[in-house]
Amino acid sequence: MGYTLIIGERTSDGGAQEITLSQAPVFPGDELTGQRNKRQMSYSAFQAFCAATGLTTILYQPVKRQHPGYLEITEALADQIAEALRSYERWHWLPAGFAPLHDGHKARLHWLHWWATWALRTCQRPVLANR
Repeated sequence: MGYTLIIGERTSDGGAQEITLSQAPVFPGDELTGQRNKRQMSYSAFQAFCAATGLTTILYQPVKRQHPGYLEITEALADQIAEALRSYERWHWLPAGFAPLHDGHKARLHWLHWWATWALRTCQRPVLANR
């Protein structure tokens, strides 16, 4: 059990359209996600990720409150994600990824930032849906 996060255009059922883009980032050891806008995490992994990256208040708590549901992606949210990425990278030197000697939190943060930015530029109703 856990969260399935999808970033994209909000669908009529409150979810988000799943897509794969060739320009999306790929991380070592992350074959399950690949270049998709869908990422799966256990409840504890998502909580640990948000705590480690400073996203508990703006991401973990809203997602937990509305599970299943969605969180609108706004400019302010995207800016906070970008700042979390900059801050995290200042102190964590391992490369992003899930292979040995890689940082999984950094990979998830890059994924979140890339797709949130893409959704703001591309979607009329950008959301982070969670199932």
